[in-house]
Amino acid sequence: ALAAELGIKGMLVPNGAMARIGGGVPEIVEQVETGRLYLDGSILIGALDGVVRDRVKLALRGQVMASVVVDQRGDLAADPVVRLLGVPKDIDDATPDLTKVLERAIDRAFERAPARQRRSEEAVEALVATTCAQLCNRIIGRKPLVSVLIARVEVD
Repeated sequence: ALAAELGIKGMLVPNGAMARIGGGVPEIVEQVETGRLYLDGSILIGALDGVVRDRVKLALRGQVMASVVVDQRGDLAADPVVRLLGVPKDIDDATPDLTKVLERAIDRAFERAPARQRRSEEAVEALVATTCAQLCNRIIGRKPLVSVLIARVEVD
């Protein structure tokens, strides 16, 4: 608007672009990546690439890592193992060890789940993740990120 009032011809709005403005009509010559960048070790990552967002989620919500060993029938071949990161472990007298409570809940969820569900990798992951997230939400008032490791074994 100001440029037009002053009689300047060939206006550009170079939002996120590199413009050539010398000698004649201005023109866009290249697009330029804009926004925040972070140096992560030796790698530049964009603020919206997902890595930073994932780290913020981890910082705010914490993480539950659950490992289950499942046989070909879909039964647990070993006790589930849970580890917490950024999630309180000792809650109160009723819940002195959240990891043990989560491990027992996974065990019970497997007992209730139909065999067909327990034989599917995706269904086992969803079963364990949902069990852990819902129980944590009920006990500590937030849903941590849940990572599920599944090992399949064949039992004679």
